Amino acid sequence: MAKHSAPQTVVVVPSSTTIIRPIAVSAEAYLGKLRAMTSGAPTPPGRHSR
Repeated sequence: MAKHSAPQTVVVVPSSTTIIRPIAVSAEAYLGKLRAMTSGAPTPPGRHSR
């Protein structure tokens, strides 16, 4: 069964990367929105340095 499951994992790798890419892009956009909101509000930079 190991030989049969090997090709399956190979097929899953490209699809997982395709799913991760849009998530990373949306995460960047979300971070951009958060930055715009935090920059507009008077908050100490030390707390948002995380």
